[in-house]
Amino acid sequence: MSSLEERIERLEKLIRLVIKRLEEIEKILLRTNREYLEVYRIASSLIFTFSLPISKALEIAMKVLEVVNTFRLIDEITISIIEVLMVKDKVSISELTRLVRRIRGKASRRIIIDKVKKLEELGLVKVERKCSRTWVSLNV
Repeated sequence: MSSLEERIERLEKLIRLVIKRLEEIEKILLRTNREYLEVYRIASSLIFTFSLPISKALEIAMKVLEVVNTFRLIDEITISIIEVLMVKDKVSISELTRLVRRIRGKASRRIIIDKVKKLEELGLVKVERKCSRTWVSLNV
């Protein structure tokens, strides 16, 4: 066998090994508690949207999930608002809408305002109006 054929054969073996290991990881993840999968989903969203380090994104994702579970939030837009506010201390409604759009792909300003009002009623967020701007910050 030529050296090129030997290299190709070794590469094929390595590829099969990598595929086998990836399948094992996938099986483990599927058996993992659904809550951890949600933490991973939120963390990856934060990493992509805000370029956060993995450890920081995981920490924030766990806090987001804690708030979501405590207040029984199931609405994706509301969860995205909490994600943004966990990363940013204080944001205007315009910036909040823009950042939720980056996470979700779409979000209307009117819906964001409605969700923020509901979160304010729950005591989860603090809304301050200064001049013509409305500022939102997390209250937990």
